Amino acid sequence: GSPSLLVAEYSLQLEDTVRKHLQLQNDDDLVPLVIMRVQEEDVIANFQGPILINAVNMKGIQIVVESPKEGPQKAG
Repeated sequence: GSPSLLVAEYSLQLEDTVRKHLQLQNDDDLVPLVIMRVQEEDVIANFQGPILINAVNMKGIQIVVESPKEGPQKAG
């Protein structure tokens, strides 16, 4: 799911190596996704390991966020 649907002020600081891997030329082409899981009646989103996709060339990578502002949390 899109992190911005869960946390309005979600943002990432990308390292140059990630930008190079994705061949990202425009930040508007970046699609960040978070992995979500259902645990009993809760939906939990993992903001510490987002998947980043370049929408132009469809290259993707999963990164580990060292000091996340948001850790895994219940959605909704």
